[in-house]
Amino acid sequence: MISTQAAGTELALEQSFISECRFDNKIITLGADAILTNNAEVAVSNLYFNEDKTKKMGRVRVIVSGDLSVEKHPDIRCDYKMVVEGEFSAAQDKPDEEVQNLLWFNGTSILYGIARAKMEVMSSTVFERGKITLPIVNMAEFIKQQNAAYLKKNDVQTES
Repeated sequence: MISTQAAGTELALEQSFISECRFDNKIITLGADAILTNNAEVAVSNLYFNEDKTKKMGRVRVIVSGDLSVEKHPDIRCDYKMVVEGEFSAAQDKPDEEVQNLLWFNGTSILYGIARAKMEVMSSTVFERGKITLPIVNMAEFIKQQNAAYLKKNDVQTES
């Protein structure tokens, strides 16, 4: 076995919480004809210092939303939205760009994993049988796609 400390990111999760969770459900039991549509959005704050100026801090927000619908019956569906937020810390002398990269990739991966787990647990209480299982996401690829969509939407030119 390999020590997990040896592969650590030097980023600590200080706290995480669900700031919003909503289900609008018109499905009793999930069957094989249920179709999941899921979207996500991630955001990372600017860096700041903790109160005693010993750590660099940053916040990450992951939003997942979508619906679970029944094929051939579009009015039978469950719409959902969950917002998971976290506050992370790093050493005060760690370069800002490195901390930002850790927040974007590691922080969002951690919070998306929390969102997946919480969605399964909470949605299992909404249906008589079944639950919503969010897809596994390659966060590096997701962030590239989100940034490209933002640049295109805002007509921002990048250097090639």
